[in-house]
Amino acid sequence: LLMNQASNGHVVGNVVRNCTNQGIQFSGWSGKNFTAFAAHSLLIEFNEVHGVHGGAIWGTTATNVTIRRNRVFGSGDIGIDLENCRDSAIESNTVVGKFNANTAAFLSCRNVSIVDNTVLMTDGTGVHGYGTTCSGCKPCVGIWLTPHNSERGNIPYISDSITVERNTIGVNDTVKRVGLGVESGTNIRLRNNTLSDNATLEVFPGASIAVDEAGSVRPLA
Repeated sequence: LLMNQASNGHVVGNVVRNCTNQGIQFSGWSGKNFTAFAAHSLLIEFNEVHGVHGGAIWGTTATNVTIRRNRVFGSGDIGIDLENCRDSAIESNTVVGKFNANTAAFLSCRNVSIVDNTVLMTDGTGVHGYGTTCSGCKPCVGIWLTPHNSERGNIPYISDSITVERNTIGVNDTVKRVGLGVESGTNIRLRNNTLSDNATLEVFPGASIAVDEAGSVRPLA
């Protein structure tokens, strides 16, 4: 399902299985123009995506996108992902299985919230080359705030005002993985996220954490 430069669109109650390309995708750019923001006011809700080759639910260069109450089970790339989006939310989704990252804010996002999601990492090995300092961690990530991509110089800003709150991040095998990885950005807010024993928190020097309250990241009981 592709929404190209769409506005006021709803994608609700679909089941997508074993596609050879992307699952549910939206785009607001044309060519290499990452500043147009031609897609806006999109709701992606109550969908199930299983085993697609590319990204399960993701999109780029859009504003006012809400991705909520979806269930995602494995993909060849990303689970749920906002790339270069503004004023948007990933909330109350369940993302289970093998991914490069289960949930992510890629490139440069502003005013994005990632809240109340349940993430369970399984046997993913990842190929994005996440620069973790976690000894022995596999490169796939539960929730990933990626670095600014300098190769796309027409995106003039890094991520800003990202809230990651009340997410539960687990690992269902014995391999240590990065549960919550913050590689860059300003005014990053981390609150009340719960990580399993094998899911670590990694914050890189390029990230500015505005709020990291006591107990904001705690292990599962």
